[in-house]
Amino acid sequence: MLANLRLSLSVLVEGDLRAARHLRQAKDEFRQLESRACENHLDRRAQHRAESSQTSALHLDLLRDLKRVNAHLAAIATEILTDAGEMAETRLRSTAGSGGNEGGQQQAAEPPRDPPSG
Repeated sequence: MLANLRLSLSVLVEGDLRAARHLRQAKDEFRQLESRACENHLDRRAQHRAESSQTSALHLDLLRDLKRVNAHLAAIATEILTDAGEMAETRLRSTAGSGGNEGGQQQAAEPPRDPPSG
């Protein structure tokens, strides 16, 4: 996590594309680590270990919060890579009743708009 913080600062301050690519990759790796940590924790709970039961909520909350912080750090890289034209367009699947997009076809998401200046 600390390495990702350093990378995100480099990306933010210097616009370093190489660091941005590495940070996006690190987000996926962190997600896998978080998933394994949750599975390991739940396995310990299934073994009825008292210490796992007593700290379960705290453990899972901490993992979730670390994942969220890491996602925010990676968002910096996503913005830089998007500006450089290195990110694919996001595609969102339409939900039922959203109007106009029958059959669950995919539709390109609109890019976020800058607030009006003034």
